[in-house]
Amino acid sequence: MSANVLRLPIARDQPEALPAPAPVWRTIAEGYAPPAAADLAGRIDRLIALLELLVAQTAEAPSIVPLADDGELLIDQAELAEVLKLSLRSVRRMETAGELPPSVLSGRRRLYLKNEVERWLKHGRPPRQEWEARGRK
Repeated sequence: MSANVLRLPIARDQPEALPAPAPVWRTIAEGYAPPAAADLAGRIDRLIALLELLVAQTAEAPSIVPLADDGELLIDQAELAEVLKLSLRSVRRMETAGELPPSVLSGRRRLYLKNEVERWLKHGRPPRQEWEARGRK
């Protein structure tokens, strides 16, 4: 039996020759050598520098839209999504996960106190349990 051929019985006692599966990783015998540790360290340093740059750029950009002073005391999930620059689906997922400030249900609409949302944003958007433990100060 050849080393490159795998024989599997397809139909009753009728072997069919199939090529052997290709190796997933190259081997050292084929001339592959793993990257040197110094090369890996250089790649890691470049990744860290890119991440630091990304974090710095993200910190400089405003991450929220200020709430309009329109006399309303409550905002719904669509308005909250606009303020957070997220999709409505993301806001609903965050509500389910307990990542938003407390809300009230009015019919089928979930509403948030506007001043509560403003304070929550100023304090760094903590999860609901942590926010309630702080006493909403």
